[in-house]
Amino acid sequence: MLLERNGFFSKKRRKRLRQFGTGIICFLIALAIFSYVTNPFVEFSIVADPFEFALNRDTQLELKQVSELRLRTNVFVRLVADLKSGWHIFNNRFTGGKTTFSGDIEPIIQEIHALRFDPELPYLISGDHFSLLYPRSLGIFYHTLLDPRTALDSTDWLHRETIYLKTLAYALDVFAKSKDLSTTIVPIAPQSVTLLNIYSPPIDTLYSLLYGLQTLQTPEELISIYPFTTNNYQSTHTVQAARNLLHEYKPELTFHFHKFISDTVDLHTHLVRTDRLFSGTKDITKQTSSFYDNVILWKTYELAQKLGLIEKNPDFLASLKTQILSTFWLPEQGHFLEDLSPESRAGNYYSSDWLISAMTGFLDPKNPDDRAYLEKTIAYIHKNKIE
Repeated sequence: MLLERNGFFSKKRRKRLRQFGTGIICFLIALAIFSYVTNPFVEFSIVADPFEFALNRDTQLELKQVSELRLRTNVFVRLVADLKSGWHIFNNRFTGGKTTFSGDIEPIIQEIHALRFDPELPYLISGDHFSLLYPRSLGIFYHTLLDPRTALDSTDWLHRETIYLKTLAYALDVFAKSKDLSTTIVPIAPQSVTLLNIYSPPIDTLYSLLYGLQTLQTPEELISIYPFTTNNYQSTHTVQAARNLLHEYKPELTFHFHKFISDTVDLHTHLVRTDRLFSGTKDITKQTSSFYDNVILWKTYELAQKLGLIEKNPDFLASLKTQILSTFWLPEQGHFLEDLSPESRAGNYYSSDWLISAMTGFLDPKNPDDRAYLEKTIAYIHKNKIE
């Protein structure tokens, strides 16, 4: 009665509410359609594949760019990218991922590989609820994809090499048009993309690009980090293609390297600065110059030297490694410090990202001094029953 008397449910107010509700529904429908058609991993996608590939007479993969990637950076486009990213996560929460046709391990693995490593796709899919490209996947989540010992067969290996090579070329072409790197590349039209940071500028995008260029030429370091013998060893088909990409994009990579160092490094400590936040694998966590960040920084320097972006300086790498170890290793606790925030220092927070030190070669298990850090960390995990 009181609401009606005050006009809350008047005809005019009800009409406005209906119009508002209709507008919201129309907006969500439009967002759903847009997100679907700009998802390169669905049947009716409009996203163009900018690269064609073929094996030459020397059984080396060759890439040919057949369409231009255009970078859009205005505020409206970035807002659309944010909404699209959120929609995919929201939609997957209710629809779930794809179900397998088999309950046996081997067929499930084959299905996953067929989905993830389809060479006809423009780039690697990071998960069922992602249509975006996360360049860090090349050096983090897919860093063992180029291990020639783990392929299911020769076809699976060639598919893995091809989609990895195409993904790297896609990212390099986009970032060559940008003054800044990002955590995420978002398709918004057949040949247009925009950049998105979730949630801060990336610490590991440049590392992942350089890692891809190095490992596509030779998987020897990867094999050294994960030593095991097998009769299933595949030949590398990406050596020349990776060299061509390095040659083509070397000026832009050199620019991004120097900008990355300028934006990231504290000139007094040579560690990752503590007055800015950077996004890593735990991208929803705010970390202040974390152990992960600094190991990635060390590896980025090393790869830049290997690929000829900067002059080789092994003494600097050794000095930086010593600095990182002395700053982050807690000998009394037997683990690495999470980050350099006051809370972490006061509580001696444990770094759950410590494995990055092994998978990047920062710590070498074959070196007794390095191995001691790994063994003590594992002992700490067992003692405290960390899962």
